[in-house]
Amino acid sequence: MSDPKTNPRETMRCLPNWMQPFLTMATGKPLSDQIPWQLTPAYHLSTALLTLISGVIGSILILHYESFDPLLIFSWLLTVSGARKLQVTIVHQCAHHNFSGHQKLDRCLGETISVILMIQDFESYQKEHHKDHHALQNLMTAVDPTFKFLQMVGLMERKI
Repeated sequence: MSDPKTNPRETMRCLPNWMQPFLTMATGKPLSDQIPWQLTPAYHLSTALLTLISGVIGSILILHYESFDPLLIFSWLLTVSGARKLQVTIVHQCAHHNFSGHQKLDRCLGETISVILMIQDFESYQKEHHKDHHALQNLMTAVDPTFKFLQMVGLMERKI
């Protein structure tokens, strides 16, 4: 058992056993004696697609039956959540050739998702991402787009 002072997840050990799987999912960290979940790329792709498709179908149904209009916000949340997971998780991993382990498949999937979501084309995203963000000389400097964004929203006060 690890020390609760160095592992905050261990401070939750005193909570009921039935809560532990949820706490592992919510924190992303298992207890020291708990087997960690191994979520596969197929899991991430299928849940992102299911969420996106559910949101789109829900929106269509809600718009068809006008009395349910207030529920539209929930279908939009599903749509945006699914699209965002596809872009931020799946396309990002495809850009690193980490998603399937097959470079051609990752490229094809990344390009397909980019077209469906109408976002930046995959090839330019991949080049920009590696050049601007992952180049060691740029990481968390004034030219790193992520760093610029964090400064813009006030999460990084450090000036370079």
